[in-house]
Amino acid sequence: MAGANLHARLLLRAMRDAGLPPGLVVDEQGTARANKLSRWLENDILGVPPIGELLGADTRYEVVDAFDGARSLALLSDFAPSYLVSGGAGIFRWPLLRLPRLGVLNIHPGLLPEYRGVDPVLWALADGGELGATVHLMSEGIDEGAILLRSPLAAPPLARSVLGWRLACMAHGAEMLTRFLSDPTSFPPVVQDETCARYMKAFPAERMADVEAAARARAFP
Repeated sequence: MAGANLHARLLLRAMRDAGLPPGLVVDEQGTARANKLSRWLENDILGVPPIGELLGADTRYEVVDAFDGARSLALLSDFAPSYLVSGGAGIFRWPLLRLPRLGVLNIHPGLLPEYRGVDPVLWALADGGELGATVHLMSEGIDEGAILLRSPLAAPPLARSVLGWRLACMAHGAEMLTRFLSDPTSFPPVVQDETCARYMKAFPAERMADVEAAARARAFP
């Protein structure tokens, strides 16, 4: 497992509650990327415990100065994981991607390949599109790896804001991750359909009022 931001903590909580705690958590600290991710959706009212409260006795925790740095690569190489889970940790490159025996898992809070890139929940709300999550294998392309699980939200959660929908999609993806880890052989990888692929950029701040209205409309159709 890599990362300790909000998304990573939601994944850790789901793994812990499912009896699937990771053997090793690697946490990048002190970099511009780490500082940005640690502030992402930070909100004291969310009730998601800090990472220290989510680590069980059998989970090793290591702080590194870069996920793709020498110490991180050495830790992961020695640990020899079957899977590495990216906890909202951004883009990984070789040689990190090649270290896990079976691959690096990413839990994308949107449906692939239609909503690749950043802010998939905001774009889906703005488009009137389907919300959901995707568990996929990471590749060097952004959100291009083979899909293991792809699932729309079965029913609208009681989300009254963009934040609520983002949390709902991340929690949905966390549950999907535990489903996959419980029985990986039941979910063979499926190559993404490039004819449906779209890459989303950062959602424009000037459109946030409109997307908040769309979020409320979904909660109260």
